[in-house]
Amino acid sequence: MATAVALGGTGGGVPVPAGVHDPPGVGPGQDPDEALLHGVVVHLHGREACRGAEHPALREADWFLEVPGVHLRDSCERRTDLLFATVRHFHVPDLHYWRYREDPEFDRLSELLADGADEATAMDRAYALVAAVLADQVARWVGEAAGIRSFWESARATR
Repeated sequence: MATAVALGGTGGGVPVPAGVHDPPGVGPGQDPDEALLHGVVVHLHGREACRGAEHPALREADWFLEVPGVHLRDSCERRTDLLFATVRHFHVPDLHYWRYREDPEFDRLSELLADGADEATAMDRAYALVAAVLADQVARWVGEAAGIRSFWESARATR
């Protein structure tokens, strides 16, 4: 077993049994922000992550445990960009926002709306695009949620 420092814990070493961080369906290369959705209880970080940690106790550890979380920005970036672009285009012309560059999606949305349609029609189309991107994401989430539900139902049945 390895020695770990648990964030928020007593600062002492904690034995980490093999497999606690490797539930079925979670593998190398998986987006860590999606791990919580797949039943991960903790993220186990190795020596390399410890060396780069800010906390001095972590820099000396071989391993550390972290509670997983869902970082929604990465999950909803395009929809948020389109929403901000739509709000800027129709309601708040001085609105500026930043993700990987200034005002992402604004120029693309403006191009899509440059066909001469009246403002009400253009606004309906812009909000319909935001809704379509959201609907696509929700459809994917529903499928993922069904898989998670199935996993937990089968886990309960094996008790």
